[in-house]
Amino acid sequence: MERGANACSWEIACFGAKGPHTSSAGYEMRAVVASAVISAVLLLSTIQANAKDDAALDAPPPNLAPTTVHLSAILAAHDAAVGQPVGPDTVIEDWRYTDSGMSGTVHLERSGTDYHSIVTRGPFTEEYGQLSGKRWHRDYNGFVSPTTDTDSVTFFAERVNDDAADPKNDASVAGITQGSDPAYVVKVTVSSAKHPEWIFYDVKSSLIRRVEWIVGDHRIVSLYDDFRTTGGVTDAWHVHDDWDPPQLDDDYVRTSMRTGIAIDAAQFAQPPSAPHAPYSEVTMQIPAQMYDDGTIIIRMVVNGRGLDMLLDTSVAQNIIDEDVAHQMHLPTYGQVDSLPGLGEQAFETLLPQATVGPLVFNNLAIEAMPFNFQWSSNIKVVGVLGYDFLANNVVKIDYYNGRIDVMPSFQFNAGDPIQGGDSYPLDFDDGIPFFTMGVGDVTSDDVLLANEIVRSEFFDSFVSAHPDVFVGSKDDVDQQDLPFANNGSFGQRVEQWRAKPQDVHFGLVDFQQPNVLASNYPLYLTEDRPVDAALGFDFLKFFDVYLDYPHDRFIVKPNALFFKMIHGSH
Repeated sequence: MERGANACSWEIACFGAKGPHTSSAGYEMRAVVASAVISAVLLLSTIQANAKDDAALDAPPPNLAPTTVHLSAILAAHDAAVGQPVGPDTVIEDWRYTDSGMSGTVHLERSGTDYHSIVTRGPFTEEYGQLSGKRWHRDYNGFVSPTTDTDSVTFFAERVNDDAADPKNDASVAGITQGSDPAYVVKVTVSSAKHPEWIFYDVKSSLIRRVEWIVGDHRIVSLYDDFRTTGGVTDAWHVHDDWDPPQLDDDYVRTSMRTGIAIDAAQFAQPPSAPHAPYSEVTMQIPAQMYDDGTIIIRMVVNGRGLDMLLDTSVAQNIIDEDVAHQMHLPTYGQVDSLPGLGEQAFETLLPQATVGPLVFNNLAIEAMPFNFQWSSNIKVVGVLGYDFLANNVVKIDYYNGRIDVMPSFQFNAGDPIQGGDSYPLDFDDGIPFFTMGVGDVTSDDVLLANEIVRSEFFDSFVSAHPDVFVGSKDDVDQQDLPFANNGSFGQRVEQWRAKPQDVHFGLVDFQQPNVLASNYPLYLTEDRPVDAALGFDFLKFFDVYLDYPHDRFIVKPNALFFKMIHGSH
């Protein structure tokens, strides 16, 4: 498709794919910040295109009979059946699994709520951890970042959860199944979910043997068996997820488990990155084109083929178009990459070697998914370079001269490495960069650094809290009904308008009465991380921008356009 005025202006992408455990980045159906290009291409996902009637997704399991047993009795019996840990609440366990055709393993060491896991998936390895409530994630390319996201990968096999007992959720007894092996069925509506899930508690054992839950338009049936008691706790050692189609089925088998043993808590702390990406020893210009709207297209060469890739700070993972991946015979490692009637499915792959100018990347993990747009008659963008491309060196964006340089990180070890520049800390959330910005007399720590966004935008979490700051003309309101693939979103009327706050400032930078976009859309990166605003090209273009990810900061130095603006304002 052509990128242009009709492209989605909301900077929202709904990634439709299998589920929350299918990659390091996660393919969970949730709205994430991304460029307008990604929004336009991916908004109508495979799952949306095959949407089932909501009534069918909300329907209870068939052939339920009424029961007078109360929810409290079912939950109490279940707690008694599961049991309590004997001795210290620690565990070391291992799983093997198959997910959509790709095999992997999970190794978990946990003490209470602190843990460290190593997850393999074909040739890929990632790690998760938590210490004293602070979570972290090491991605497939070896980069480590704090995260506010819930780890849905490590514990996916053990998601026989406490949803029915969680007071935030709405739970009720739906009935009892009929037949020789009856089960009480509890309907649970998770507070943020559109559709309910149905949990089957075996009448004889009081253990959970079945869960029916919804992902997109799929009704998944999860079956639990091979229950064993270890350290006083009874749990399933085999979990199988039935999907439609069956090529997407999951199967998890626990292979070992030890409990009540001493575990060194040092391993739970966030480790340093050990990236696969190259370090730059000298400052070097890389092949890139910069356009009037701030779009940066970088030329990457893979197996002798030149690929035009979008540079986007608001995206954590690297992306390559799935058709291009197949044309280049990139491996799928057994993962399902297409389905009859459902078309292409995203998958993880590796670039054995890729070069960007003098930089050489070996075994670069990248996600293959449908993604491309015709930028011009001779430029077709077929992917995105995000955090994993930027994180190992300092990348300088020279907007005034249209140039991208890669600089050695050791040159930035000093507190003020750029004369005349101002440094601002970055708070990375699983590779997504946030910083602190002020608007008038109020500030937010949840502002996304998003170079690919043409006009900076403020979202509902900030706008609704400070409505007087974002007053705009009602004649200038744009309304759209956005369809979301998000399992927890319902689709809504979203408004967007132009506003002119008193000022926008971060550090020593202060823009007086700038034109920005405001929206009533409540955008969240994770359940615990709102996106209050996204700072884009309309502000960044006045600076040389140094993305100093190795030191968790970015640096801006006013360029000639900035001084022209200041001179013109007098």
